[in-house]
Amino acid sequence: MTARLERAAVLDLDESTLILIDGDARSSRRPPGPAEAFDRPVVVVSAPHGPGPERLESAHRAAAPHGVHGAGRFAACAAAAARRGVTGTLTICDLTWTAARIARAETDGTAITVGPHHDATGLDGAGLDGAGLDGAAFLAGLTPDPAERAALRDALTTDADFLSVAYDQAVQDPMYRDVPVVTTTGTPITAGALLDALTRYRVALAASLARSGAADHTVLTGDFAAFPLLARAIAEETGRAPLVVPGAVPEGALLLAAGACTETAGRRPGVQVPLHRRRAGRLEDALVALPYGVGEYALFDGAELYVAKGGADDGLPVADVLPLDVDGAPLEVDVACLPAGRYRLGVRPTRDGPPLLVLAPGDGADPTFLPLTDRSVQP
Repeated sequence: MTARLERAAVLDLDESTLILIDGDARSSRRPPGPAEAFDRPVVVVSAPHGPGPERLESAHRAAAPHGVHGAGRFAACAAAAARRGVTGTLTICDLTWTAARIARAETDGTAITVGPHHDATGLDGAGLDGAGLDGAAFLAGLTPDPAERAALRDALTTDADFLSVAYDQAVQDPMYRDVPVVTTTGTPITAGALLDALTRYRVALAASLARSGAADHTVLTGDFAAFPLLARAIAEETGRAPLVVPGAVPEGALLLAAGACTETAGRRPGVQVPLHRRRAGRLEDALVALPYGVGEYALFDGAELYVAKGGADDGLPVADVLPLDVDGAPLEVDVACLPAGRYRLGVRPTRDGPPLLVLAPGDGADPTFLPLTDRSVQP
């Protein structure tokens, strides 16, 4: 499995981070403002199953004509694992500096099914009883000074060999507990303090991992996963070493966007709009399919199809009801809420509800989304 986008932007909504990718090179920054345009395809990621249609359409307007894709966070982590040949049932442990998320997933190498998921909590450190298991909570257990935590964060993720040796020595011989292992902070962090903090963290994390049940593999992802002792802590609790992929989310998002992996979803009903026209002197009926793709709208005879409401020109005239055909059955959609104007038509999937009819104004304003069942009645 090698297919992926080589030049793209991954917009991580959960972490409020934009990752620019050019081949193997990556750079991260804060997300762009609403008026900033993209010069490459955009993959928008969020937990659990990806962003909603409204968010994707908004991103599409900023990224056109390069294209926009949506990706679920846990499916992206599973895709990165599958790329390394790890398949079966997975416990995904996604640890960042701002959040800790646990999910169960299953993959055969291409198809991915995401199961139950939850935020990991339970760390009791520095007075943070019941706080999350994210990296920030771990740092707070080592130093009460917020100004020192940035330097401590860098130190924990840049000297893996030294930290591992110091940790082993402190475990085997208490005389090494007072050895400073991080001196970039105002108050040095000793091996003993690190060992105690990691022990508390490991116990809390094990309880959260147990909620997901048994799995074939554990996958450790997220920026905090770059702290090398986390993998050892998980191995000690689960009895096996986890697959560690700190950059799994952007990597897997590219695989999902390229179609190398797919997250299973419900069936998409066929939605069509009926047309009546006169051709060569004869009345002719036609059904025009409404597309599901982000930024895609119905075409008729190679041209964009518009509906015209309230006396607007150049389009299929409609009043307060738009007739549709859904899987061969007639459905009338209440569009009384729409102001007069011309609209393009499309349909967008949702994860747990009915598909959404999307009506995009011809003047480029924000589209309107109408659930097909909630705002529709059988004629």
